[in-house]
Amino acid sequence: MTRISGRVAQASHVGVVLVLAAILVVGLSGTTANASENDNKGTIAISFPNATKQGAVNFEMRFAKKRAKQLGYKLVINDPGTNTNAAVSTIKTWIQQRVASIVTVALDPKVYEGIAQQAMSKHIKWVTYGAPLPKQDAIIDLQLPKGGETLGKLAGRWIKKNKSKFKGGKAQVALLTFESGEWARQRRNGIERGLKETAPGAYTIVAKQDALSETEGLNTTNTLLQAHPELNVVLAVEETGTEGAYQAFLKKGHPKNDPKVFLGGIDGTVKALKLLDAGNTIYRGSAALSLKSVGEAMVNVPVKLLNGGSGGDIRLPIIPLRPGDPRIASLLKEWGQ
Repeated sequence: MTRISGRVAQASHVGVVLVLAAILVVGLSGTTANASENDNKGTIAISFPNATKQGAVNFEMRFAKKRAKQLGYKLVINDPGTNTNAAVSTIKTWIQQRVASIVTVALDPKVYEGIAQQAMSKHIKWVTYGAPLPKQDAIIDLQLPKGGETLGKLAGRWIKKNKSKFKGGKAQVALLTFESGEWARQRRNGIERGLKETAPGAYTIVAKQDALSETEGLNTTNTLLQAHPELNVVLAVEETGTEGAYQAFLKKGHPKNDPKVFLGGIDGTVKALKLLDAGNTIYRGSAALSLKSVGEAMVNVPVKLLNGGSGGDIRLPIIPLRPGDPRIASLLKEWGQ
């Protein structure tokens, strides 16, 4: 990013022109360069598939934008949806433009390996969000498997404690996932491990369906409840999916505190946090993250690398939440609640 200031003063009798030097301010580095430097040197580009469907990601981006502005960087954000070809095409354009850094969610690591190496060969800092790549400059590690296991264990312990309430002594479980994304597969696998570890033989997984947004969670769970009216547990890899599931159960006539139902998700969105804070509802668990910290990391990590820092990896802690947990208040405060 450039900021050029100058005043031209003309002496009327001698015709002398004075021009103040142009000053280039780049990010936090404090270094100077010519005004002809490529403007993209101060650009951090983020490719985040399905960002607009995920309430948690939309919230993260608020903090990313704010942090980029604080540090003097331009932030470019692209949501290619489920179109991997579109994502790769946009990233290739960024490489041609010589942006400073690329932050991306690699839906399919095998597809992204080559393009990550292309970027790094051009001295563009490559930061992977979520699932790692074999070669990268840094990763924002959301501990995807651990997040899934945390939610699975929260549900599994509840299942084991309440198994006498279920038809046939077994809970019927549905998983809301997004199988096109490696990040989601890692979370879904973690959920299954957590369930198996804490409630072996006490549940049956009756469905695994893609649902990321609240609307998708609502529609998918409506269908699941028609096929499986005794459904007891719905766990989602993305919290907004569970928000929709909550609405589906209420519309189906379940009381909001139905003792035979457990809903839970991952990330910690504001609706989920409020339900957990209120307590005594079917929303009984979340593997939450500090979404403020995640959003800021999308800028802090590349900036550290761009300023010569090493070891830019950052690992975000998972916060297991049950109703009434005192940590909910601090997370709600991040949301401005």
